[in-house]
Amino acid sequence: MTHELERYKQILGFHDLRIYNYGPNAVFATVDVEIDSNWTLDHAHEVIDDIERDFKKRLNVILVAHMDPIDLTNRHYNKIHQAIKDIVAAYDLDLHTHDFHVEETRTGELVQFDVVVPHNIGIPDDVLNRRITRDLEKDFPKLRTEINFDHNYIGEDQSTFTDAASKHH
Repeated sequence: MTHELERYKQILGFHDLRIYNYGPNAVFATVDVEIDSNWTLDHAHEVIDDIERDFKKRLNVILVAHMDPIDLTNRHYNKIHQAIKDIVAAYDLDLHTHDFHVEETRTGELVQFDVVVPHNIGIPDDVLNRRITRDLEKDFPKLRTEINFDHNYIGEDQSTFTDAASKHH
């Protein structure tokens, strides 16, 4: 199903694809779809509805897609996101990130994101959390982090936020 989702060039990426097979005529799926946060709600809803209808018509799969808006215009957020991607890539553990979000709080910035952890990694999540946070603090000392570690998702992570963001800058 990842190849089917790759057909939709207007979306930025997708992740957390889950497939539930209850028999030949009862296949359900959920997925998080990354979209440009500058889209209107009507446009985003239309795109997501089109994807869900296509899956039903062409594959006989009932798909529920969750929208993840991505801000492609904020250079500071993009710099933080790129730093996170560089950090996890440097570990050479085949880690991937998605669901990136920066929130302005009264005590400063909070970055929230998920890290997809392959099955063969023997490093506990709390150790990865400390490493990533420590390495991120080198360039962003006041940034607080909330990291969620994803395990056991079907399909490969197709989050393309960094690639899409770089096309706009």
